[in-house]
Amino acid sequence: MPGEPEDHSHEETLKIFREEVFSEGLLHEDDTLGTDDETLLRFLRARKFDLVATKRMLIDCQHWRQTVEGVGIDELYRRIDPFD
Repeated sequence: MPGEPEDHSHEETLKIFREEVFSEGLLHEDDTLGTDDETLLRFLRARKFDLVATKRMLIDCQHWRQTVEGVGIDELYRRIDPFD
């Protein structure tokens, strides 16, 4: 059934997910979202290791990070005064 996780170990699923999101240009090594295994595993766990649903969640997250408040989360963080 589409969207259902295939029979892979979590480690194999993480490897597949990492390869797909990088090869499709959804994630880059310099992204502030984080490209480490722990971050990617959080996305996978949130969608029960369903690769299609996890990829959709990552795309939505990246979109939100780029558009929040009309400037994106990275710009908002740059504007924050740490002494405020």
